[in-house]
Amino acid sequence: AANTLSALAEQYYGAAQGLKDFLCLELTAGIGMSFVANGLVVKGRSGYAGEIGHTIVNNNKEMCYCGNCGCMEQVSSLPHIKKRILAALKQGVLSVLKQRLTNFDDISVDDIRWAIEQKDSVCMHIVFEAAEVIGIAVANAVNLMDPECVIFSGDMVGLGDEFIAEVVRSAKKHILMLMKDTQFRVSTLRKYAHPIGATTRFFLDFLRVDDFRWLSEMSNEAEEMEV
Repeated sequence: AANTLSALAEQYYGAAQGLKDFLCLELTAGIGMSFVANGLVVKGRSGYAGEIGHTIVNNNKEMCYCGNCGCMEQVSSLPHIKKRILAALKQGVLSVLKQRLTNFDDISVDDIRWAIEQKDSVCMHIVFEAAEVIGIAVANAVNLMDPECVIFSGDMVGLGDEFIAEVVRSAKKHILMLMKDTQFRVSTLRKYAHPIGATTRFFLDFLRVDDFRWLSEMSNEAEEMEV
């Protein structure tokens, strides 16, 4: 699954270098998670491990595209946030966005971040409410898997530091005391995580580089013997 590519990229080239147990939370149009346990990416039986966006968080009767109701993605993904903000603007709710947008048919991540920086009550309420739900889901995942670190990536990271801080605050509030030292980091790879992960998978799975590591080790041993 595509989610595992982020974990590979972070493990070898990103924020998870040197870590053996970590979670990658990808916050985009959907919300996905990939994770590494004891140094290995967990794929699951069908390759779909980490579908955290489809964990049930409320009694919402609106059906998700997966066929269930109440999925986290329905109340905290980027499309849902945009939909709620635009609906509020169309209803006439006061917002600084009315000074910035020429129409209320679309809104960008940059627009929302700008509004939050301006302390716009509409955007802060909707975005932080979503962050609260995401944080609870992250806490559940941490309580289940006890990772060293949680790494955030995806378009929603662009909502700004206050959004990430709210997710972390919510997560820490619900994480077990024994796991309170879990770290939280923002990915440095961002949009390059998937192509980097795909390249890494090619080298690991198809070229099977590790299968030939003994050659370099034998070469090193030979050099030591000569010395």
